[in-house]
Amino acid sequence: MPRQRRSRRRARRTIASALGRYPIDPQPKLSRAVPPVTWACQLFLAAILCSQIACATAHQNSAPNWISAKPDRQQVFDIFLADLPGSVPCDWVALVAAGQHSRLDGEIRALLAADANRWIFKECDTLQSICTAGIAVREHGLGRWADIWQRFCGHAARCRTRQDELADLERGIADWQPPLLLSPLSKWSTTVTRYARHLPEHAPAVASALHRHQELAREAADHRCQLAVEYAQSLAGTALELMEGDTRAPRFVRGELARTDVDPASFLHRLVPGSDAYRNLVEAYGRYRLIASSGGFVTLTARFAGLRRSRRKDGRHRILATRLVAESLLSKDPPGREEIPFVQTVETALKSFQRMHHLTQTGAVGPATLAALNITATEKAAALRRALVAYRQAVPPWESTFVLVQMPAAFLEFYVGGELRRHQRTVLGRPERDSEGARPLATPALNSTITAVIFNPEWHVPWSIAENEIKPAIEKDPSYLTRNSYRREVSGKDRVRFVQSPGPHNALGRVKFHFANSHDVYLHDTPQKRFFRLPRRLLSHGCVRVEQAVKVATLMLNLDQGFNWERLRKVLRSGETTEYRLKTPVPVHLLYSTAAADSNGNLHFMPDSYSTD
Repeated sequence: MPRQRRSRRRARRTIASALGRYPIDPQPKLSRAVPPVTWACQLFLAAILCSQIACATAHQNSAPNWISAKPDRQQVFDIFLADLPGSVPCDWVALVAAGQHSRLDGEIRALLAADANRWIFKECDTLQSICTAGIAVREHGLGRWADIWQRFCGHAARCRTRQDELADLERGIADWQPPLLLSPLSKWSTTVTRYARHLPEHAPAVASALHRHQELAREAADHRCQLAVEYAQSLAGTALELMEGDTRAPRFVRGELARTDVDPASFLHRLVPGSDAYRNLVEAYGRYRLIASSGGFVTLTARFAGLRRSRRKDGRHRILATRLVAESLLSKDPPGREEIPFVQTVETALKSFQRMHHLTQTGAVGPATLAALNITATEKAAALRRALVAYRQAVPPWESTFVLVQMPAAFLEFYVGGELRRHQRTVLGRPERDSEGARPLATPALNSTITAVIFNPEWHVPWSIAENEIKPAIEKDPSYLTRNSYRREVSGKDRVRFVQSPGPHNALGRVKFHFANSHDVYLHDTPQKRFFRLPRRLLSHGCVRVEQAVKVATLMLNLDQGFNWERLRKVLRSGETTEYRLKTPVPVHLLYSTAAADSNGNLHFMPDSYSTD
């Protein structure tokens, strides 16, 4: 009997200890000042439980009514987190419609529909790579959009802070293990559920960490929703501005957005012209922006006027050298006396500067050269930015074969498959104004396609040239028409029109490139080759005279229909007007910008001769 009492007392102490630490039905912790009656009740219950356990032990064949085990930790967390409010799914339609420009809706929806938003912002490194797109956008002269892209740098920092806090919380949560719970078999799942829902009372630190973890996860999800729309806005808006001016741009952008990756910088680079000339413009724009932000060029006063190469020492040459070094026309470490003399080196660099500005290469600082030397870096950077915009508006990114005429720098580049095949000088229209202030002879900026190449062309003299030049020449010299191979033709309303026959005197030379336009201008050869040697070549009546135009035509026809040089010589010798229609018309762009870059890496700065830049 005493032994039985001792075993019962031992069982009561064990059960009471278990109840004190891990209650069967967890409730808020009791105060230390517990009424004695409560302890009595607990001891009474313990005695009953002890009897049941002893009974269950004695009858091994009957099913156990009690269980003592640890619940699965993830099960506890899932039950606890299930009662916390979750994040609301992204409402793309509402987010896009809220304050968006109607022109962007289609492009933004295309990006969101591509499901890029589901994964694009999961990693902070992705946000950082998007942040760097601002650098690429600024390179192309889109400062406003560059500032918008830079906001993703702040988003990336915010993402990293949240990521670090989540990692700290997860480390703390991983160390926690649920305690041993004692419960009847029939109520085990209920006990675990009630324990999980009262977790803040039993493990407040763990519950707080779980709650904060859930808040951060919800904040990250909501942030991704906003970022997806902001990213789509920035990408679509920047893309459309890069290609503004072409009616095919929205469709092209929409197609590219659906196939875009997580590197917006490379995506945006696919939306700009791929020519070497455009890349050289981008590089030059960045260089002059850096010069401007670093203080700009040194100013040269009037005392530099007339400076030229001289044997006597002159401190002005050192200052001029500093100015030329800033534009990378002169090395920072000029050769010593044992090599090329310093003054001679400066003279060579000054000639390069004069060539860049289409001035006569005298090697001396004349009035025009001094004015060009005092153009600020800020002004040149602005001109280059306008040139980037003009180039993008003229040449779409999907074109790899095209002819580009740069005005007023007066040169032509023929690209085939993205590769430069011909670079030629040109002569453009005169900048003179008429009595009404217009410039009727200025070559217009336009975009068209070359559809035909005409060898041994006739020239149908425009009415304005006939009235202002041909008729006065006939009055002075009655043999003018015969000597220059002109003939009279009567057109409608009994108007006399002059037509010049093919030959060495023909104003169109030996070849003409026809493209549709409302200005009645075209590219053509010329018998007046000497004008191509001039630094500034604004001398025509509006059409574009092309240096070595026959070689350009031969290349174009060779690519289009296998035309070779032997066949060309037969056509030219015949003297007959022969037209070849192109099977694949070649896009042609006449582009006006006071700053330009060619594919050979040369920069060109010109005055605004047509007052349109």
